[in-house]
Parts: sequence; C-alpha cells; structure tokens
Amino acid sequence: MTRPGRAFVCPMPLRWSDQDLNAHVNNAKVVTLFEEARLQASAVWFRQAPQGPRLVRSLTVDYLHPLLYGEATTAHVWISRIGRTSFVVHHDLLQRGQACATGRSVMVHVDAETGQPTPIGAEMREALAAALIPDENSADDGATPRTPAAG
Repeated sequence: MTRPGRAFVCPMPLRWSDQDLNAHVNNAKVVTLFEEARLQASAVWFRQAPQGPRLVRSLTVDYLHPLLYGEATTAHVWISRIGRTSFVVHHDLLQRGQACATGRSVMVHVDAETGQPTPIGAEMREALAAALIPDENSADDGATPRTPAAG
C-alpha cells in the first residue's frame, strides 16, 4: 500500500511482443506500460474516494536507457502536483535499480456529462495528497529524474 511520501511500486511484466528489432522494449509500448502502472496505482489510491472521469491532457516521456525484454522491470508511480482540475502523475520504469524510462502525465478531472474540466472534490484531493511527492524540478529543467523511495 502506498504511504504518504512514497511511490506506488509494482512489478511490470514485459511481453515478448513489447520488443522492437533491436531487442529493446518499443518506445510506444513504454507508454502502454506507464498506463498499466498508473491504473494499478489508481486502484490503490482511489479505493475509497469517488473518482469520476479523468482524461490524459499531456504525456511526456524520457527514454534514459533501453528496457530489455527478459529483465525484471518495476514501475514506480506517484503524484507530483495537484491543481484545481488536474494533477500530474509521474511514472518510472526501472531495471536492475536503474531508471530506464520516466514519464509525466497531466490528468484532467472532467464532468461526465459535459466533458469539461471540473474541480477535484475533497475526497479525491485527499487520496491524491496521500500519494503526493512534490517535484523538485517543477520547472522541468531537463534534470535527470529521481525515483522516490518505494513504499
């Protein structure tokens, strides 16, 4: 279970079909792995909180080292910022303790009927705050990403 100030951590099995011709995990598959890790984390974070629909507004990915099929892969996921209608989810994929890919997703909370951004409710905000690890590089200066302590 995720504790305040700790990243959600889960194993991230790689599939043979995730590889490209170079025997690395394909760059597009990395985005799918981020999504799978984010969904697992969300199931824990929002277990008790009403959620409502969320949409990915933006996604950035930094490929630091090749992800290799056959290597144990771990995902670390945490919240780095909570706004009025959106929040930022960070994802890291690690092999042998080294971050191979890192990403940031801006998630927007939307009204189910209109599809328009809507303020995040108190219960959801509390659930997000429990997974919050503020980003030291909030200006996104391109510094090497950090992986928070596992919890």
